[in-house]
Amino acid sequence: MPAGAAPPEPPADAIYRAWRSAQVDPDLAYEATEQIRAQAGHNVITVVESRFVEFGARFGVMESRFVEFGARLDALADRIDTLQKVLWPLVIALCVTLLSAVGGGLFALFGS
Repeated sequence: MPAGAAPPEPPADAIYRAWRSAQVDPDLAYEATEQIRAQAGHNVITVVESRFVEFGARFGVMESRFVEFGARLDALADRIDTLQKVLWPLVIALCVTLLSAVGGGLFALFGS
C-alpha cells in the first residue's frame, strides 16, 4: 500500500482478526491477509489448469480411439459392399437355376 494512503477497509475474516489479535500493524495485517488470499487463488488456478491439461490429454486419447473406431467402421462398410457385389449375383444365379429346374420339372410333369 502506498505510504500515507488510508488503509483500505480491512477484510472481515478470521485471518485478519488473527493478525490483529497478535498485535500486527493493521496495514501489515491487511497486506498479509491479501497475500494469503492471492496465494490461495493462485493455488486454485494451478489445480484447475492441471485438471484442464489432464482432461485435454484424456480427450485426445478418446478422440484417437474414435478415429480408430471410425476407420474400423469404414473397413466393415467396405467389406459389406464387396460381399453384396459378390453375393447378389450368386443369389440371382441360384434362383434362376432353381426356378428353371422347378419350371422344367413342372412342364415335363404337366406337359405330356
